[in-house]
Amino acid sequence: MVFDGRWKFMFGQTATAPSLDALYDLRNDSEEIANLIGCNPNREKYKAEAERMKSLLVAWLTRVKSQYLEGVKARPVIGAGETPRNLRR
Repeated sequence: MVFDGRWKFMFGQTATAPSLDALYDLRNDSEEIANLIGCNPNREKYKAEAERMKSLLVAWLTRVKSQYLEGVKARPVIGAGETPRNLRR
């Protein structure tokens, strides 16, 4: 997870992890209700912001020499970990 003061980005640790990735705009959604890259029909609109947040996460994982760095780098910001079950959320 990474947070920049406005945006909160939660991301799976590997390219194929079954987790549901999330991007929240905390300025407009402080209760984290609307996952902007989840089951949102307008999620492509937020892809660039998700990519920016992923780059912050990758930078931090690089600095701390995380074992998850390569998995996070390989994971797409939209589409990974999605199954019919977790898309209903």
